[in-house]
Amino acid sequence: MLAALLEGIKAHKHNSEKFLVFAMVILQKQKHVRGSKAICSLLTQRLNNWDNGNFQMLVDSTEAAMKAMLSFKWGNATAADRLDTFQHLMQQGEIRKAVTFLSEREETSGILDPQHTDDCSGLTTMEILETKHPKPNNTLSPANLPSDDKVPSCPPVAVSPEIVADVAQKLRGAVGLGGTDGPTPKGWLLRYKTVSKFLRASVASFTEWLSTGNGPWVAIRALMSDRLIALDNDPGVRPIGIGQIWRRLLAKTVVAMTGHLATTACGADQLCCGLKAGIEGGIHAMAQLWKHMADEPDFGILMLDAKNAFNEA
Repeated sequence: MLAALLEGIKAHKHNSEKFLVFAMVILQKQKHVRGSKAICSLLTQRLNNWDNGNFQMLVDSTEAAMKAMLSFKWGNATAADRLDTFQHLMQQGEIRKAVTFLSEREETSGILDPQHTDDCSGLTTMEILETKHPKPNNTLSPANLPSDDKVPSCPPVAVSPEIVADVAQKLRGAVGLGGTDGPTPKGWLLRYKTVSKFLRASVASFTEWLSTGNGPWVAIRALMSDRLIALDNDPGVRPIGIGQIWRRLLAKTVVAMTGHLATTACGADQLCCGLKAGIEGGIHAMAQLWKHMADEPDFGILMLDAKNAFNEA
């Protein structure tokens, strides 16, 4: 069903919101539902409701289950519950996250509440985040962009299910708005034989469609969205965007196919484009230049730090 929803985005039957919501409403844990028989019955019931088009009811029940689970975790989690969480993270290979869970459980986690008041500025976390995302000062149009008569042809990217499997082996990351973390799609793509093979084929086909086509933005808007959180920078607020794990999978798949070509094309002009030790080489080159030009009175370097460059350029 997940693979079919992915294919449906390509066919313009629905947008990516439906693909992301499906996993959330079907797999949301429910308090006091334990044991394989009870879990299987609950999943079957939810899948039947999905087939019958009862989407709003599924969303409402998912939100209620989320609130109940959060309330339980924040207020009533026992030592045994914390041990289960730690073991689960370790089994998934999330060693750093598991250690952080234990060490920061009783302390501040570093993630600020939206209504938290910053001692330095007197503003709430939400107000500080809004100041970091101002509205653009200018309205750009295609006329503002440079034109070039010699635009190179772009060869199509041929993505195979085998490449998707290789990328999925190393997939990890935190949960975005879609509610799916790194190890979960890794298991879906690798552990279930025929159905995993079918899902890998759909992911490969969807990656090709994104790489070589020009689909409507509304179709992939949800896949491109981030979950914004605010970390305590002590002092200050540091905004962090957590992207969808599916977007990470698609991007890493494209990089696996084309990264070496980008490295060759960029060469020394873009030192971050996969060039090994490129940044270190750039630092050494600038140090040598600075030493060579030390006695020149008209030599210097202008360093600019553009505040929120994308919005205020």
